[in-house]
Amino acid sequence: MDADKVKVIVALDLLTNLQELRAFLGHVCPDWNKPYHVFVDTSAFAIGAVLSQRDEHRKDFTIYFASRQLSATEKNYTTTEREALGMVFAVKKFRHYLLGYEFVFHLDHYALQHLVKKANLS
Repeated sequence: MDADKVKVIVALDLLTNLQELRAFLGHVCPDWNKPYHVFVDTSAFAIGAVLSQRDEHRKDFTIYFASRQLSATEKNYTTTEREALGMVFAVKKFRHYLLGYEFVFHLDHYALQHLVKKANLS
């Protein structure tokens, strides 16, 4: 253990309520009554996803970040395939939050935006 780090932690003020705890941890606990927002973006070498919720002022509050590098095979995918892979990655990563709850995907790839917005895919 690093003695200097331990001294800093011991010197911290005690947290007295949930709001202080959230501020200390740097993230927001989910509100199960609000829809989730899943932001997905991919590049030629990685996938990134953010799970968030909006407050009454429509400001997003991050609940979870996730990312990973693409494999050598995945790097050969088309842009549409990589973006779809990002959606699958996000749903798998955030499944504990998303199952049984309303959520909205936010994408920057036009072909997949059309599929997500289409009511009936048959």
